[in-house]
Amino acid sequence: MLGAVIHPKNYILPLLRGHFCARFPEENFLIYDAVHQAVLLYQNHKAQLMELAEPLTLPPPDEKEQQFQDLWKQFYKTLEIRARHNEKRPYDPLPQALLGRYDRDERGIGMKTETKTGRWKYAAIVLIVTLLVGLFWSYVKNGPKGEIYLYGEEHSKQSILDKELSIWGEYYEKGMRDLFVEFPYTDAQFLNLWMQADDDELLDLQFKDWGGTEGGTEVMKNFLKQIKEQYPETVFHGTDVGHTWESTGPRYLAYLEANGQKDSEEYRRAQENMEQGKRYYEIKATDEASSVRYREDRMVENFRRIYQELEAVRRTDIMGIYGSTHVVESEYRNSDFRMAKQLSENYGEHLHTKDLTQEPERIDTLEVNGKTYTASYFGEQDISMVKGYKIRKFWRLEDAYEDFKELPTPREILPADNYPVKIQAGQVFAVEYLMSDGSTEWKYYISDGTVQNGNSSQADEDGISRLPAPEL
Repeated sequence: MLGAVIHPKNYILPLLRGHFCARFPEENFLIYDAVHQAVLLYQNHKAQLMELAEPLTLPPPDEKEQQFQDLWKQFYKTLEIRARHNEKRPYDPLPQALLGRYDRDERGIGMKTETKTGRWKYAAIVLIVTLLVGLFWSYVKNGPKGEIYLYGEEHSKQSILDKELSIWGEYYEKGMRDLFVEFPYTDAQFLNLWMQADDDELLDLQFKDWGGTEGGTEVMKNFLKQIKEQYPETVFHGTDVGHTWESTGPRYLAYLEANGQKDSEEYRRAQENMEQGKRYYEIKATDEASSVRYREDRMVENFRRIYQELEAVRRTDIMGIYGSTHVVESEYRNSDFRMAKQLSENYGEHLHTKDLTQEPERIDTLEVNGKTYTASYFGEQDISMVKGYKIRKFWRLEDAYEDFKELPTPREILPADNYPVKIQAGQVFAVEYLMSDGSTEWKYYISDGTVQNGNSSQADEDGISRLPAPEL
């Protein structure tokens, strides 16, 4: 088991828990806070915080560990500029040192050791330097070695959330722990605290802040509960602007202050995220198009920073869940600078995107005019606002265009933006309408690629809106 002794001014073990458990998921380790006499124990993929009645003394390092420490100290001394030596602020050790591979005295200051250096040690130093330079150059030349998998969704849609949970489960089983989400940074941090809690109090507070939004639904709440239950080591990374700058943001700052973290980088980042949200809504009040661009750029900026921090520690594969307009090509006004397009400039072939909104919920068969077609089902829509109607359900009839193209052009036009999926020329859709009186009506629409021009709208006798759109 790896071990480390720290001497922090404030009680920070609860904040360290999520970071180290995510960084070293396959290791067993403990971090002993000698000042507050507390221990963070991570063993068998479970983390515990314990307060000790008596001080804890870690065993001395074994021969192999001592050898590693000696090599590191010699490497440190070799690189140090003696004229700039500062005993109070030693050079930051390697990440492994955070888990006990760098000696410190009782004050937490790096200890100086005078060790004779043999020829083999200098050879090891050269080897280490060569490897570090090689790794750095490889990163600069080839970019990150981790893979980024982004999935576009329709927020709070049960069928899509079910797919995302299944996909995350597959990645999780392969060792992935970092889940990027379209939440503000502060909100994701609260979710991480909730992941370590024994109750849902923090989750309930969060959804109170999200009330009335597309994500503030019971469906989404249950989705997060399933993640906690099935994949408890998940770490959320929020990259959106601070939409909750008036609610969650101040509460998170208060939490950090209560834990002595007002002067921390964490505190500053939370403040920055809140300012992003405030600025976004200021711009939106006068120029919505500019606010869209501002938000997209900030999402890219936040994503890059968090991912770079992960990559600086180790190779990191991550999954991201975002609204489809941020991930894929669309008619959305910011399609030219959407988040994924900007990220592709940095990560190239390491970035993978998939639009879950374009995938059918299931595959059925439908018989039309005596012929059976494979029918991709894309869900239902509530149209009760139209007199006489309740819902409509959509199927795409696969390979049906040749059978329908010679039929008379239908009088009724169903606008392209009414469909739950993008339409293309050469497609046929079957739509089942459930009426208020309990009866049903089937209608079939064919897309031949022509477009109806103009901006006026017109209503058919049955109340279905006719708008400028590809003619079906």
